[in-house]
Amino acid sequence: MANTSLQFEPPIFSLGKILASQGNEVYCLGYQIKGLLHEEKIAENYKLIRFNRGDWKNLPRFFRGGIRHLIYSLNVRKFIKKLSPDVIIAYAYDVLPLAVILAQKKTRVIYYCTEYSPLPSSKDLIIGWGVLKLMERHFIKYVNKLIAVEPNRARLHEEQWGKKIDWVILNAPLLHNEGIKENNSKTINLNTDQLKIVYAGSIDQRNLLLEIIEALSQFPNVVLDIYGRIIKPYDDKFLNDINSTDFNPRGNFKYMGELPYRDLASALRNYDVGLISYDNSHPNTRYASPAKLFEYIRAGLSVISTDQPLSKDILEMYNIGSVFSADNPKEISQIIQEILEKPNRIQLQKRNSFLAFNNNLNYEKQAAPLIHWILGGSND
Repeated sequence: MANTSLQFEPPIFSLGKILASQGNEVYCLGYQIKGLLHEEKIAENYKLIRFNRGDWKNLPRFFRGGIRHLIYSLNVRKFIKKLSPDVIIAYAYDVLPLAVILAQKKTRVIYYCTEYSPLPSSKDLIIGWGVLKLMERHFIKYVNKLIAVEPNRARLHEEQWGKKIDWVILNAPLLHNEGIKENNSKTINLNTDQLKIVYAGSIDQRNLLLEIIEALSQFPNVVLDIYGRIIKPYDDKFLNDINSTDFNPRGNFKYMGELPYRDLASALRNYDVGLISYDNSHPNTRYASPAKLFEYIRAGLSVISTDQPLSKDILEMYNIGSVFSADNPKEISQIIQEILEKPNRIQLQKRNSFLAFNNNLNYEKQAAPLIHWILGGSND
């Protein structure tokens, strides 16, 4: 269960594909938006079901969100009553109460906790999500297994809940997904070629992209292509600046629009370096577990990232990139200067990325204990 439009590939897609490939019947339940099918078969034994929950855009946010969630919940309840599932996976806190309430005596419930939030403020409660966040603390008592996606978040969860996290499963893609079979080994000649950097992910003020572009503008042979959805109301500011000849005089920095997930892997392989950038304003960014990190690694890229603990640990452990301070994003210019002076280091990091993904940083490897538990049929 995932209260999303299921148009991208969260980790539960990977989990569903693995379980379906072993003969299990898998359904992923989300909501429908314009242009997406109500029912979509994505593999043998594996279907996406999207329920129409209405728009209600003229209502205030609290009521709009409440009505949408109620309609989604009623549709899921009807579907699950007919299905009688052996396992329910609640992907994120907003469907956790529903999963626990709908679970039958034989049903095992897994909570895939995708984010960490401190106690909600009064504003959060008025908006509505804070109510569900408070309910999370109650309903985790009734789940069989708890999953976190980042080790520091797992520690915060355990301190907050007084309950052990069973597994930390990184947001890695499938090993055998999208058909990448070889290392991205094109040799770079920075005397004649441009250094091609890519950012693929959501775009908001917290991602520091305009500050990073300002730092990169001193390098005429460095380009940055940016893919992803711009979070409102940041879209006006971001697009005005990146399209400004004063801010971007050479046109080296481009917004490429949104990229369908099915095209992501092949698109990334046109680049040399993947960029990850977050500020430290919230625990979800301070302890980020960015899916884009593992997508870059799968594509055989070197990675440059702000210094969140997980990214820093992985880049250093596998020697696949460099980090700069989230508090001083202009430090990225020092990393670029080092790359331009020693381009052979990029080649080594790209090879290391490919090996790291194949050997360990793929979903099959990360989720092996969870899959074993699900298929084993035990509650222990």
